[in-house]
Amino acid sequence: MLTPEVLRAWFDEDGEVIAAEVGAAPARRVAELRADLPAVRRRARTLVDAFLDQVG
Repeated sequence: MLTPEVLRAWFDEDGEVIAAEVGAAPARRVAELRADLPAVRRRARTLVDAFLDQVG
């Protein structure tokens, strides 16, 4: 799962250049991901639960 911390670390490495090339604002993208994180976690848990129901 992509977390705000992982995304920020990517931007801190070489991602700032790539983001600038495509017109993305790194701080805004990290903030959006941080705001959406609870929903992302819920979807991930639902997906894992569904998988475990199928194989279990």
